Amino acid sequence: MGEEVSHPDVRPNLPDIELPPLPPADLEVAAESRLNLKEVSKAYHTRVRDELAKLYVTGASGHAVVELYTRQIDRLISYLFHAAARLYAQRNPRLQQRCTVLAHGGYGRGELNPYSDVDLLFLYHWKITPYVETVWETVYYSLMDAGFAVLPAVRNVRECVRLATQDLTVKTALLDARYLCGDEPLAREFTVALEREIISKHPERFFQAKAQESQERHQRYGGSIYLLEPHLKEGQGGLRDLHTAGWLAKVKF
Repeated sequence: MGEEVSHPDVRPNLPDIELPPLPPADLEVAAESRLNLKEVSKAYHTRVRDELAKLYVTGASGHAVVELYTRQIDRLISYLFHAAARLYAQRNPRLQQRCTVLAHGGYGRGELNPYSDVDLLFLYHWKITPYVETVWETVYYSLMDAGFAVLPAVRNVRECVRLATQDLTVKTALLDARYLCGDEPLAREFTVALEREIISKHPERFFQAKAQESQERHQRYGGSIYLLEPHLKEGQGGLRDLHTAGWLAKVKF
C-alpha cells in the first residue's frame, strides 16, 4: 500500500491589499481628485482573487482561503461605506446621519467563498434618508460592478424584528449578523433588540420549525449519508445540519 498523504490545514497570512486614500474632506480638493469607486472595487476584487488563488495552489487550505477572503471583503465594504459617507458629508456637512452595515447569513458567519452571495443589511435609525440612500446604493452598485453577487436589505431595527417574527428564513439569517462598519451605537441597538425580541421569545417554536425544515430538506436532498453522491450542503450530515446546530445553540444558550 502507498504511503498515506496528509493535508494539513495550512493557514498562510495575506497582507491587506492596498486601497486608495479616501476622498479628502475638503470639497474643492475632492472635486479635483475624483475617485471612481466602481473601478477601485473591480481592481481590488481582481487582485484579492489572484492572490488567494496563488495561496491555494501553494497549499493553503480551503478554510484559510475563506477566512482571508472574508477579511479582505470586509475591508472593501468598510472602505466603500466611508468613502460614500465622506462624499455625502462634503455636500451636507451639518447633517448628523445614522447608518450601519451588518453582514448576515454565510457572510455574517465569516464563511464567504469567492463566488458566494454577499448578504448585507443596511440598518438605519428611523426612516430612509438621502444619506442612507447614498451610502447603500454606492456600496451596492460598486460591489455589483466589481462582479459580486450582492443581496442587500435596507431596514430599521423595528422592521428587522417584525420580519424576523414572521419569516423563519429572515430570523435565521439575522442570528448570524456581524457588524462591519458605520454607526456602532445603532448596531448595539440592533443586537439588544435581536436578543430581547427575536432570540429570547418562543424558542420552542424555533426548535420545532427548524426540525421540520431539516426533515423536509433531508427528504428533498437525501436522508442518508451513504448515498453515492450525497449533497454536501443540504443532505443529511451536510453543512446545513452543522449550521442548524449552531443556530439552535444560539437560541438555547
